[in-house]
Amino acid sequence: MNAPGRPTAVRIERVIPVPAHQIYRAWLDPDILPRWMAPGELEVARVEVEARVGGHLRIWQGNGDRGVGGFESEILELVPGRRLVFRWGFVGPERADGPVYDSLLTVTLDAAPGGGTTLTLLHERLDDLEAAMPQLAGQVGTGWEMVLDRLTGTLSGGPPARALTRAGTGPTRCSTGNMTGRPPGPPGRARRAGFTGNIPDSGNSSPRRPLEA
Repeated sequence: MNAPGRPTAVRIERVIPVPAHQIYRAWLDPDILPRWMAPGELEVARVEVEARVGGHLRIWQGNGDRGVGGFESEILELVPGRRLVFRWGFVGPERADGPVYDSLLTVTLDAAPGGGTTLTLLHERLDDLEAAMPQLAGQVGTGWEMVLDRLTGTLSGGPPARALTRAGTGPTRCSTGNMTGRPPGPPGRARRAGFTGNIPDSGNSSPRRPLEA
């Protein structure tokens, strides 16, 4: 059961001064994704995209020559220029051989005045991650803000757009593979899922299961 006051979803809304089709493409183009899909000091080392419903989006993140995990995601819905929905799986350096913490990520794009686009990011169903790593609660929102700053700069060539809204919707937690913007912790601290805190051994983790409707 989630602790009172802890959100189980992160919502961010901001205006990006480019047309929606450019933002939509940036989420699916393996040549553009490495330029923005990592927060803080982290970098994208590798990307695999199968841009169709039922296809995959896989991100490998690293800090220097050290892999810290990334994302193993399935594309659930694509509405060109308007909406993308993913089963967003957080993984560590072991990828799918270690724990995978699934969640639901929805990106909605709406026209904004002046030819820009209002991007609304909703990251929810973070319960598995919340249960496994409560010490990293709340960092997913900060991570996404840094990532969206990079996206804005990549597409507009100007300063990042200011986040208009960020609110929890319900009792969140999340941040890994790595959304903290920090490199992995020192040796001796668990990094099995690309986090900077202690996490369960993979042998104690439940197998990946479909998201409930």
